[in-house]
Amino acid sequence: MKAIIMAGGEGSRLRPLTEDIPKPLAPIVGKPCIKHIIDLLHTHGIEDIAATVLYKKEALTDLLVSEGVKIFEEKTPLGTAGSVKQCEDFVDSTFMVISGDCICDFDLTAAINYHRSHGGIATLILSEVRNPLEYGVCVLDQKGVITRFIEKPSWERAYSGTVNTGIYILSNEIFNFIKKDKKTDFSKDVFPLLMQTGYEIHGYRADGYWCDIGSLDAYLRCNKDVLSGKTRIVYPITKKIRGAKVSQPCYIGKNVIAKDATIGAYTVIGDNVTIKPGAHVEKSVLLDGASIGEGSFIKNSIIGTSVKIGDGVSVGDYSVLGSFCIVGDECAITAKSKIYAKNILPAGDVVGGTILHGIKEYDLYDIAQKPEELIRLGRALGKTVGKNLCIAGECAESMWRRQALSSGILSSGINLSDFGECDKNAFSYIIRKGDFDGGVYIGCDKICFYEADGLPLSHARTKNLEKNISSSDDEVKSGEYRTASGFMPIYEDKLKKHLMGIGSVPFFVYGPEFFTSLFITEPDDNSERFYIGDEVGVDEYPPETVMNAVCLAFGKTYGRVYIPYSYPTTAEEIAVNNGFEVIRVTLEDEERRRLYDICDPNISGAVLLRYLTKNNLTFESLTKLLPSVTMFTREVFGTDEKCNIMKRLLAVPSRKRELVEGIKFIDKDAAVHIVPRNDLYGFRVIAQARNMEAAREICDFYVNKIKMVDNDK
Repeated sequence: MKAIIMAGGEGSRLRPLTEDIPKPLAPIVGKPCIKHIIDLLHTHGIEDIAATVLYKKEALTDLLVSEGVKIFEEKTPLGTAGSVKQCEDFVDSTFMVISGDCICDFDLTAAINYHRSHGGIATLILSEVRNPLEYGVCVLDQKGVITRFIEKPSWERAYSGTVNTGIYILSNEIFNFIKKDKKTDFSKDVFPLLMQTGYEIHGYRADGYWCDIGSLDAYLRCNKDVLSGKTRIVYPITKKIRGAKVSQPCYIGKNVIAKDATIGAYTVIGDNVTIKPGAHVEKSVLLDGASIGEGSFIKNSIIGTSVKIGDGVSVGDYSVLGSFCIVGDECAITAKSKIYAKNILPAGDVVGGTILHGIKEYDLYDIAQKPEELIRLGRALGKTVGKNLCIAGECAESMWRRQALSSGILSSGINLSDFGECDKNAFSYIIRKGDFDGGVYIGCDKICFYEADGLPLSHARTKNLEKNISSSDDEVKSGEYRTASGFMPIYEDKLKKHLMGIGSVPFFVYGPEFFTSLFITEPDDNSERFYIGDEVGVDEYPPETVMNAVCLAFGKTYGRVYIPYSYPTTAEEIAVNNGFEVIRVTLEDEERRRLYDICDPNISGAVLLRYLTKNNLTFESLTKLLPSVTMFTREVFGTDEKCNIMKRLLAVPSRKRELVEGIKFIDKDAAVHIVPRNDLYGFRVIAQARNMEAAREICDFYVNKIKMVDNDK
């Protein structure tokens, strides 16, 4: 059997380690990652090997040539399947595809035999992980056939910890489903197409160790796992060193000087490293040529090639310094810092966070306090969303932030229209109505990003933005800038259509002036109060009651309504009882654009007010036509065994189960929605029932289920 190693990836999540080397060359205990893979293939009798290369391919060439590997070069990124398509003439029968940036000790021979036993077009080798967010999750039936792929899910869609390892055994028939010179991925394009065509794709759950070194945490953990014997991987013999206090296990390369220094367990030291007297290094990786000054302390960190660290320096846990950084004496680097290549840190300074060639990174949705941070965000947004963007702000205080973001967007070569200060909902409608690929709104307390449909970024687009923020691409281009105005009448016309024939409104209505000026209100002292802001509110009614009322108003007015999955499950009952259709949609769906109207509180308010007024209904009388529903929510904290819990919860009996944005169990008069939190440590449990007592009981039942699984880990 022949094998193709995919080795063209950029490794953006492994930066700054991969700023000057391709990810497959990242050393794992003294040996490049891709060399471990080549050795694994040889162990299982696979000698005829090819590799696809792209990012910093020159650095890979010497190693691959010396190992007798045939090289296929991508001119532009073609995706996993597109790159393998270039090797079509290399294979003549069943072959293996494997990533060059993972470490594993799987029994590949057993996987090959499994593939031959079912004779299908494709077998994916699968592994179990605790955190599947950076992988492709696979859902299998009892026969081992894959029924669903979920690529890099949010926690809400991580229904399993069974993930695609990027190791495939394929029939050469697979090439019929890959177009030449077109960017194509196996998991996103080819495998779903095969399933749609009627092919069965099998999953082989492999025993043994597997680690994708795609993140800095994973890279550190992988080195530690190899040293601790968790794998069957063989690494080079450690060199002896004189005059240092050394605790095992550790790996020490060639020409290392560490007299009177302390080298703690689980430390990996490359070649030509100097550790001066009194320095202490443990559970860290020091790459070739690094130098550590006297009395410096480093723990759980990665020190890049030829980094020079002065005397008395402290490097906090889980930090990484890119190649050729210079750190002055007595400098303190706080935990979880990422210092990109060639930065110079002054003596005595205290440094933290991410330093991207002198610019600090910040949490994506927080308001940045420095113009240079917003400029970098603007550049990343320009590379993420499209060619034509627009921008606006909530108030005068947002102007400098808007200007800084604008500079970044324009410097990425993107055209920008500035709408100044305006209402957020009006702005999102202009994005949708105009010829824009997306937009950014600067609020008083946060930044909002929108796609071309005027809705928030999808999970995949958000991940891409985060990736581009860390990009080292500093090429400056120039986009066109223009100011824009006169858009409010367009948005008001949209609202007027939903208010058509409304006459006078017998309610108190509190909302934006441009909204309330579109109709006449004639309330009396007993009239109900409507609040139009970030959402629609009515007097003291709970949000779930208002959502049901809005759903009914849309459905009765237009015959069909698209709603988010957060709407109560009683929406379907309301639709059946009132003769309209309800369709649930998420921001990840192709039909997501249809959510716009119901997600705009001004439009939802207009539709609800018109329906009530035209039918001579008060809100109270409308609620009597709706099924009773009460929602009760609890948070469950303190667990990181999320995938295990999700799998165990799927075994709980239920009349109906939905796997969208978490797990939803639906019974006749009740439902519970279990949504994993994005912080890795818990779940939000949202119960719905006819009354509060029942909702609490259901919520408590599933909270206890989660705790039982957590305690049983």
